[in-house]
Formats: sequence, C-alpha cells, structure tokens
Amino acid sequence: MSLADFLGSTSEIKIIDFLAENMDMAYNQTEISECLGISRTVVNQKIPVLIYNNIVEIKECKGNTKKVWTKRKQPGK
Repeated sequence: MSLADFLGSTSEIKIIDFLAENMDMAYNQTEISECLGISRTVVNQKIPVLIYNNIVEIKECKGNTKKVWTKRKQPGK
C-alpha cells in the first residue's frame, strides 16, 4: 500500500512513494520528474521542503546536481 492510497495523490506524496519504493537508489530531480511525470519545476520546489522536514536527504553532489533518497534511520537512534 502506498501513501497515496490513504493520503491522496499530491506531488509530495508521489515523490516520497517513489523514493521509498526505490530505497537502494538515489535520484536527481530530473530523474524523479521523468519517472513520475511531474514537471521538473514542481520537483525542484518540493525537494527542498522534503529535505528541510527530514523526509529525504542528499546522498551525493556533483556540480549543481544533487541526488536524493529517503532519509535513513541512524543506527542506535
């Protein structure tokens, strides 16, 4: 069951569901946009909010490109 099944289908929920279903991978904003069919502008607006709220985190940066994935629980916390 996905979050969208009981919270509705907002762009934030779609992004969280996508990253949660692909927890072993990190994606840049363009990849998320293309996989979900959401405009890149919307993804670019939502990712910083998800990072600020500790839902996703930056895994790696290469130039201006950041790859994000769902926030991992720290061992022992």
